Amino acid sequence: MSVVPTLSGEHREPWYAAARRLLEGVDRLVFPPPARCLVCGREGPFPAHICASCLMGWRRELEHSCPCCGRPSGPSGSHAPWGRASLAGPFSARAAESSRPAGLCRECGSYPAPWDKVRPVGLYRGALRELICRFKYGGERWLGAPLGEIMAGVGLATLARPDFLVPVPLGAGRYRQRGFNQAEDLARVAGRRWRVPVVRALARRRPGRRQAGLDRASRWENLAGVFEPLMDLRGATITVVDDVMTTGATLANCAWALLQAGAGRVDGLVLATVPGEG
Repeated sequence: MSVVPTLSGEHREPWYAAARRLLEGVDRLVFPPPARCLVCGREGPFPAHICASCLMGWRRELEHSCPCCGRPSGPSGSHAPWGRASLAGPFSARAAESSRPAGLCRECGSYPAPWDKVRPVGLYRGALRELICRFKYGGERWLGAPLGEIMAGVGLATLARPDFLVPVPLGAGRYRQRGFNQAEDLARVAGRRWRVPVVRALARRRPGRRQAGLDRASRWENLAGVFEPLMDLRGATITVVDDVMTTGATLANCAWALLQAGAGRVDGLVLATVPGEG
């Protein structure tokens, strides 16, 4: 395996996806997004089309969050262990190498995570959830640009500067159906802002069932061992990019595969985290 800092590997963008992206760009030139906040409608223009008040509202929901997974860890946000007992073996050796920070939520304290930090923009509810759904499922792919800008700002303020950004790979069937990988779109925006290469360092060994609709235990079982590294990442600091963290199963399995490839540090950056029990 060798490090090639280019966006290549698991999926090569088919011609129709590239054509669709070009038409979306033309559409945005002809019909640009309104110069208003996408959340409250306040007149702008605003960077990333989100006003500071709405963005700070999302951030305030995470003021008392776990320093490891980034999810609310106060009395109203406590959540039960993730059920990672089957993965605790490889994680425990990594946990022994470094002291765990104070204030961990119950699940991060019970089962050491393979990542150093995960940082979400906000909670997966309300306006943020609506924007994510419009981006992924509603045919409004242009929303990846403002959402990616917001992610980039949060990541710059809260995470170590990475050597590479790695989007969570999408299954081939899901990619053909949707026409794009939402994590990849978000990572491209953040990569341009950070001046950091975006690489497809992971592939899926098998398709796996769709995560949406599965309970916690099924999510972990579905993704166990599904990701494999595509390159040598010895000593690299990696930030894994995804749209939503529900139970942490996807990010945990991605992080473990990257550590197997020699990564020295793995962080996660997501648009939203599911509150409470997910």
